[in-house]
Amino acid sequence: MPKIKINGKDIEVQEGTKILEACLKNNIPVPYYCYHPGLSIAGNCRMCLVKVSTSKKLEASCAFPCSEGMAIETECQEVQAARKSVLEFMLVNHPIDCPICDKAGECLLQDYTYQYREGLSRVKKEDKVIRDTKDLGPTIKIWGNRCISCTRCVRFCEEISGSAQLTIVNRGDHSVADVAPTVELDDPLSLNTVDICPVGALISKDFLYQSRVWYTAATESICPSCSQGCNIKVTVLNNEVKRLEPRLNADVNQYWMCDEGRLNYKYISSPKRLRTGKGTARDFVREARSRIQKYGKTSFLGVASTYNTNEELYLFKKTMNALGIENISIFRHTRGEKRVFKNGFTIEADGSPNTRGAEIVFGKGSEPESSDFKGIFVMNGIPNITEIPEWLKKTIAMCEYVALMDIMQNQLTEWAHALFPGAAFVEKEGTFVNRDGRIQRIRKCLDASYPVQAEIEEGKSGLLTKQGTKELSSPKGARPEIEILQEILIELKVRERIISAEGIFKEMSSEIDVFRGLDYGKVETQGIMIETQTNI
Repeated sequence: MPKIKINGKDIEVQEGTKILEACLKNNIPVPYYCYHPGLSIAGNCRMCLVKVSTSKKLEASCAFPCSEGMAIETECQEVQAARKSVLEFMLVNHPIDCPICDKAGECLLQDYTYQYREGLSRVKKEDKVIRDTKDLGPTIKIWGNRCISCTRCVRFCEEISGSAQLTIVNRGDHSVADVAPTVELDDPLSLNTVDICPVGALISKDFLYQSRVWYTAATESICPSCSQGCNIKVTVLNNEVKRLEPRLNADVNQYWMCDEGRLNYKYISSPKRLRTGKGTARDFVREARSRIQKYGKTSFLGVASTYNTNEELYLFKKTMNALGIENISIFRHTRGEKRVFKNGFTIEADGSPNTRGAEIVFGKGSEPESSDFKGIFVMNGIPNITEIPEWLKKTIAMCEYVALMDIMQNQLTEWAHALFPGAAFVEKEGTFVNRDGRIQRIRKCLDASYPVQAEIEEGKSGLLTKQGTKELSSPKGARPEIEILQEILIELKVRERIISAEGIFKEMSSEIDVFRGLDYGKVETQGIMIETQTNI
């Protein structure tokens, strides 16, 4: 392995490592725009120039490989002068519109200008080249004046999604990312181009003018829209989800996520969220027991969807067992066909995040052999369910008593005699097992009932100081399912108190072999592979 020196520090690197990669791995800051670890090397922004002992000129560190005995300087006067010149060149036509740009606060051009630039621009405002601001597709706008032609978005469309819908048009200081005439940027992964744009050129219409990022909080979680289990960050402001973004997990989704999953959060504050329930845990226990005593244990059915967490499924099974009910079925949410993109990124046909977990907890789930039941308890939680399985419809039609735990108004809620409003994935803690058998955590990032603040107090600006009277973004009656299930178990004299999701997981890991020895600390932010005997 080659041994090199960076700013006088001895470092050992893998053969073929680029200088920029070596610097970043060793926490040595080097500015860059066009480089992205998930894309091929372009080397066109020239911001990452460094001085190398084996070369007479400054080299682009993103493309220059390390070699034995090489000495590298990243902050000498020559390098800093080059960076200042590169920034001046980039700012020739760049508008100074940071106060209205959605990228402000997370913009590399803003950060490096503050760090390296000095003095006023030598270019007059009236001499700037004006480029279009327009729609590129159904979800993305481009501010052409802000584009620095780094080609990250172009390379993404060519190498990751395979759509090749973006290119650089025109020459010189008129160069800008664009689509061909009559073509739209509309591939299923298109919003990733917004994530990787280092400036405010590509902007998501969904997040446009929604908030300043320094007012928001980001929480690490898992996308529940399919069985891949993409790792995400949930951006929240005033107890309201503002956006979902992918975060790095090399073993699951790399740096990417699909547009469908990214935009699948509007239901959280939808008017169709269940806000009030019908009945209590005590009522449910009384009604269930009366039918079991009258018709027998086989007359009652438990049904759980694969949208629920492992902890919820575990408690659901405990509840059914405490009532003496052995009939438990599961159902999943499917969406179209599986799609595999050029780099291998996959959108699964299974639109549920925890099919694997449900099969671990319940065994291989199947439809009930008969629909002749007198009572049923359904724990759904699928927010965008459009078609109820036929076998479930037939079963419910035969039942005298229907208890439902759900988060949205749908056909199931119309049939329910007892209704328990549940929590969305951002309102609770828990774990999912993805298609590959990796257990991963979701984290609570908003409260089911929380006073929403006004962003600007009347007569003032920019301060979050006033308690507002806006309608709560989450339903008042919604609670995490593990609390509701534990209340039922307390009524059944099986449990004495309600404990946290982490406590439930510890209990579950002591009883289910594939979870044995695990805890939330071991699952951490990247998840952990478990050995399962189920095949999906």
